[in-house]
Amino acid sequence: WTRGSKKQLPWANTLARHGYPALSVTLPGRGELLAREHPDLHVVIRWLKREGHKHGLSGESFYLMGQGAGGHAALQSAYRGRLKGLLGVLVWSTPADLGMLWDGPAEPWLHGPQAQLTRLMAGSPEEHPRHYEQASPVHHVHANAPRTLLGCGGRDLTVPASHCEALESALLDAGVEVQSLV
Repeated sequence: WTRGSKKQLPWANTLARHGYPALSVTLPGRGELLAREHPDLHVVIRWLKREGHKHGLSGESFYLMGQGAGGHAALQSAYRGRLKGLLGVLVWSTPADLGMLWDGPAEPWLHGPQAQLTRLMAGSPEEHPRHYEQASPVHHVHANAPRTLLGCGGRDLTVPASHCEALESALLDAGVEVQSLV
């Protein structure tokens, strides 16, 4: 949520080379956005619906994709939003429950997830439990959520596979089509 760029993941170019038009968007990372849909993502979707046909893109049906914070924005918008035309969401290395992230291990270079989450969420899960719940996609799963593809690294210390497992379980319980790749 504090760094990253679409240039780190050239998946849109790869998809386009294989005949799948795609947009790659860098969303600004702002902590206050964690607990709701990302308004900048909606700006992109409105542009896609209005202008996409000029670029070989259909705004009538689309998928959201993302890694890490981008995946978090995609899940929050997919599960909390009313995105007409959304067919599904594909994410990898994406936190599903920020309370779990607080308690989990982290890469040493991250200085632990608590420091970053404290800055983004203005405190700990104990201090702001409702805010952490609102910012956790796993708590917004419902029967009409879009089908979801989850990718997690089995040895990922930044976002452990337990996030995929928790979200997959919630989606299955709600009757949503989901596949998890670890």
